[in-house]
Amino acid sequence: MGLSLFTFLLSLKMMGGSLFLFGDETARTLIETTANPFMALFLGLLATAILQSSSATTTMIVNLVTAGMVISDPEATISAAVPLILGANIGTTITSSIASLGHITSKSEFRNAVAGSTIHDFFNIISVLVIFPLEILFGVLSKPALYFANLLPFGQEGEISLNVLDHTIRPISDAILHGLLSLVGTESKVLPVLAFVFSLGLLFLSLRSLAGFFKVWVRGKTQQTLDRAIFGRPWKSLMWGVGLTAIIQSSSVMTSLIVPMVATGKVTLKKAFPFVMGANIGTTTTALIASMVAVGGHPTAGIAVALCHLLFNVYGVLLLFPVRKIRAFPVWLANKLGDATLNNRIVGVIYIVVVFFLVPFIMILLSGGFRGL
Repeated sequence: MGLSLFTFLLSLKMMGGSLFLFGDETARTLIETTANPFMALFLGLLATAILQSSSATTTMIVNLVTAGMVISDPEATISAAVPLILGANIGTTITSSIASLGHITSKSEFRNAVAGSTIHDFFNIISVLVIFPLEILFGVLSKPALYFANLLPFGQEGEISLNVLDHTIRPISDAILHGLLSLVGTESKVLPVLAFVFSLGLLFLSLRSLAGFFKVWVRGKTQQTLDRAIFGRPWKSLMWGVGLTAIIQSSSVMTSLIVPMVATGKVTLKKAFPFVMGANIGTTTTALIASMVAVGGHPTAGIAVALCHLLFNVYGVLLLFPVRKIRAFPVWLANKLGDATLNNRIVGVIYIVVVFFLVPFIMILLSGGFRGL
């Protein structure tokens, strides 16, 4: 556990350092890419669907913003980054959808697995449909996030720095980057890419390792035990989702673990939904930690972007959780999609391809997004 956490923090520090090496040319490309908020939304969705981790995507976005590689003005920077964050929230749900394919040989299990996986999708899609227009019109995420970021002592004069990390993580990160530098040469354009790929690999390795601890704990638990420990009451399930995902640092992994529980009848979809909503809040801790250890000259903007991620998921929970009838709507949608796969299992596969790849790819292509990449 300790080694996994150390590797996780090291990967965040290295990612910030590697992105800082890309320079002004990358900055100009990103400015053009994020100028259209709708294209940025689908770009975040597609990138996260490929990486299968919103934690990885949001960490990259935070590090890019902190390094000053999006837009120089703080408010414009945050506004440009928000659609990427919202797209990442939708894109991360592909992992649980893919996990549902493991039950495709059994009609009834596959029906429940699809419903169990897409409940995560519908939470994020409904939240984006409501919150994204409000952000564009009124800045409901970026404005309060920047306000709170300016109140925090991180990234400002007289700041409270993470001295423990500076003395333990940073020397190792710097040593690895210098090692790569000596390997490829100071003028090589390969260095930033090599450093970034290495840091991304460390991030995935640490997240998977942390998730392994929870998998061992869940394996073999009975329905009664799970109800008593986690899924008994909606608020209890919600808070467990927040806490466990904050530890594991991956909502996609946590919700993927829910899929086989729903598929095999250990947990009902109605009881699983609050846990999924809590997982969406818990996963924001990755970006928050990344914003505090990121490398660059715009730490306040980086923290504000991480807070946007947190606020979006909190707003989503406030929108869908408190009223029982509203909370039942995403569950109804997921059950309907599950019913469709019961009649024809190919529906589940088509859903994954269309929602996570075809639609975002077409939208980005139509807006000319790939010309600048």
